[in-house]
Amino acid sequence: MSKRTQLVGDDSYEDLASAYQVVLVSMLDQALRESGITPKRKRRKICERFLYAHGAFHDQHWLRSGGKTVYPLLGFAEAFPDVGSSPQPWGRILVDKGKSFSFDEYVWSVLRCYFEPDETVPQVEAGLVGEEPA
Repeated sequence: MSKRTQLVGDDSYEDLASAYQVVLVSMLDQALRESGITPKRKRRKICERFLYAHGAFHDQHWLRSGGKTVYPLLGFAEAFPDVGSSPQPWGRILVDKGKSFSFDEYVWSVLRCYFEPDETVPQVEAGLVGEEPA
């Protein structure tokens, strides 16, 4: 019998959401480098502007398409939600337990963790489905 999909408020959301932001800034920084923007200060400023706008969108905005207004909600599935699959086997989808996480308020600490890493900050990893570490 497959697990039923559940939307679950989880205390780990804060760590997952800030790790998600680190992955976003890493991808943007890599694209900037590949596009010839080499000064670290300039890349960081661009990442800051993007991450703040992205965070404010998740925290304070709506989206309207096809006559329907919706509000962005970011959750993290514990099972891979494959294209074309039913949501039924996705299991738990972790969301902000107390709606206390603010993407735009984490911008500065995320940028610091990415551009000025130290040994106290856990490394964030991301990869392709099927290539997850054991």
